[in-house]
Amino acid sequence: MNYRIIWIIVGVVSILLLTILGFYIGNFYDRNLSNSPEEWGQFGDYLGGTLNATISILNLFFLAYLTIKIAKIEEDRTNNTSKDSVKPLGLFSFDVSNDFFKIELHNVGLGPLILKEFKVFDKEKEYKDFKELLDNIPLQYYRPKYSITKSTSNGTIVRKDDFLNIIDMQIDKDTPGAEYSQKVDSLKIVKTKLASCEIKIIYADLFGNIISEEIEKLEPVNVECN
Repeated sequence: MNYRIIWIIVGVVSILLLTILGFYIGNFYDRNLSNSPEEWGQFGDYLGGTLNATISILNLFFLAYLTIKIAKIEEDRTNNTSKDSVKPLGLFSFDVSNDFFKIELHNVGLGPLILKEFKVFDKEKEYKDFKELLDNIPLQYYRPKYSITKSTSNGTIVRKDDFLNIIDMQIDKDTPGAEYSQKVDSLKIVKTKLASCEIKIIYADLFGNIISEEIEKLEPVNVECN
């Protein structure tokens, strides 16, 4: 509650009371205090008649203020409840082995996740997507196949309990021209490069409210697999 309003009302009532008493004293200051109950009753009627109407009007203003304030509190509470009921939560998952790896963004929240920004970057450069990054990694014998979600742009929607495939790379064992060990080595080079990178995402809820800005290190893609 805004106590300033209460103090304003108290101040106005106090000023009115002093003004009314001032008028009364100004007119009758030269008379002695009366011992007559009737005259004191007339004085009370004078005070009550002049103050009651003003105080009643101030009460109406105060009640109107309280009504608006309570309505605003209830509206904010309803809006917050609605937002919480559809709030998304994005979590990255990593699946890694010697001949493949994948990174996914899972929405484990209560409502759809709307991706507002997606970036891949390392200490030297920022990439618009994984394709630009992967194509710039020099590989001598073999380039593993991969799939990425190109729709990682403003407005991409990840539904509740669903996921977005960020990148999926695996060795094609039947591709001629390179030994399996060379293919594994090529994949390891890619993993080492990605391990020095980070993903940045900003996502919002169904109402367009920014929920979180997440920066995920990609070190887990380079874990040792037995």
